Parts: sequence; C-alpha cells; structure tokens
Amino acid sequence: MAFKMGGMSFGKGTNYKSPQLMKKESAMKMAKKNSAMDMAKDPMKMKTKMSDRGSEGAKKLKKELEAKRKAKEARGQAAEDAKSALTMKKGSAMDMKKGSAMDMKKGPMKMKKKSPMKKDDYDKALKNDPQLEKYIAKRKTLEKGSAAFGNNQYRINTAYYGKDKADQIRAKYRKKHNLSAGTEKGTEKAVKLSQVRINKLDKVDQKGISQIKKNTQKGEINENFDKKEARAEKKETRRGKGNKKQKAQADLNLEKAKLADLKASRGGRKGQVLNKLRTKRSEKRVSKGKEKVKNA
Repeated sequence: MAFKMGGMSFGKGTNYKSPQLMKKESAMKMAKKNSAMDMAKDPMKMKTKMSDRGSEGAKKLKKELEAKRKAKEARGQAAEDAKSALTMKKGSAMDMKKGSAMDMKKGPMKMKKKSPMKKDDYDKALKNDPQLEKYIAKRKTLEKGSAAFGNNQYRINTAYYGKDKADQIRAKYRKKHNLSAGTEKGTEKAVKLSQVRINKLDKVDQKGISQIKKNTQKGEINENFDKKEARAEKKETRRGKGNKKQKAQADLNLEKAKLADLKASRGGRKGQVLNKLRTKRSEKRVSKGKEKVKNA
C-alpha cells in the first residue's frame, strides 16, 4: 500500500532519506573524493592530515615512508659515488697508460737531442785549445761538406780526442764528401789559414764602428778566405794525387767560392760594374764543373 505526502510517494521497500541526511552523505562523498585526489597528487598531504588527527597509524606510516625515502637517497648516493670512483679510476689508468706511452715515445728523442759531450769533456778540451769556443761558433757559418768545414772541425776534434783520432775522423769526412786526401803539410797549412780567418774576424768585432759596417767587413773576410781555402784544397788534391773525380770537385769548389765572392753572398762589399760580366763567366764555369764531377 502506497501513499503520497507533500509531493513525495512512499511505498513498501522505499528508503526514505531526509534532506539533512542527503546533504550529510553528499558532504562525506565530497570529502572522501577530495581526500583520494589529495592522496594521488601528494601522499605527504594525506600523511599530514592523518597525523593532524593524532592517528598512531599515520605517524607510523610517516616514519616508514621517511625511512624508505632516506634509504633510497642513500642507495642513489652510494651508486653515484661508486660510478664516480670507477670513472676516476678508469681515467687515472688511461692517463697513466697514455703518459707512459708518451714518455716511452719521447724518451729516445730526448736521448737523441742530448749532447754526447759532457761539461767535463768540454772543460778538458778548452784546456787543450783555448780557441775552442771560437771554432764552435765559426762552425755555424761554414757549409757542411766543404773543406773549410772539415778543417775547422778538425781543430775541434783535436781538442776533444787528440790528433790521432782527429786524423781518422778527418779522413772519413774527406772520403764521404769526395775531398782530397791531402798531405800532412797541407793539413797544417789549412788549419793555420782557418786560425788566421778567426783572428781577423775578432779584430773587426773590436773596432768602434757600426754593426752594419762590421757585418760587411766580416762578410768580405769570409768570402776571401773561402776562396783561399778552396784554392789551397785544389793544390792539395793535386799534390796528394787525388783521383779524377776529386780533382773535378776541387775545381768546382774553387769556382763556387769565386762566384760567391762576385755576388757578395756572405754579405761582403758590392762588386764593380765589370763584375756582371765576370759573374756570367763564373756561372758558366760552375755549370761545366758540375757536369765534370757528374761524369768523372
């Protein structure tokens, strides 16, 4: 049996809810929904609310979550430290390996660059010949393979090793560069001529003139002595009964020295007007001399 009351019908099995009850249920649903959303967004808010209520379970849960968070952070830090240590160890090993390889590679080069002559050897050689420093300085101005270079080096070797060994080195040098075998007297003359050159260059340094004039005078001295030494070498080649190729080389060296003097290649004085014609003739002789050496 059903009946109506105030526009609302009631019957058997109908659950009647007053407006106050419905309003209360709606508010509870909304609170539950908001709580679920807050928990999804930020679990810490849920924990805070629960702790505010004084719940022992909430406090316990908060402690557990905090402990888990700290443990996770500790594991992450430990992993980061281990990774950093591994990287450092790997980098250090690579640096050591690379450095060792570079040192091994550079080692022979350093040994190669290192002079075989020690300071003690130099001091002893300087006692044997006080002019040693000048010979060493002069060596830079001479052409390697020339007779003048060999004569100058002979003085250096004599100071270091003595005459016998210096003679052996000079013989090898002559053979290598196809120079005259020479004679004992010829060697002594060449060495004296080399010493005269050094003395003249020293006198120019002592003059109270400008550096430009000094350079010009030194250039002229070097050009003239190159000719003198080449001429002496040519004579020694014939006296020492040099072979055909050695004679041709000696002739060529003398002609080269003459041409260098005409062109003022060592910084000497400029030639005269007639030097242009002489230069052309000398160039032709040099060209012919090279062919003779080649065909000898």
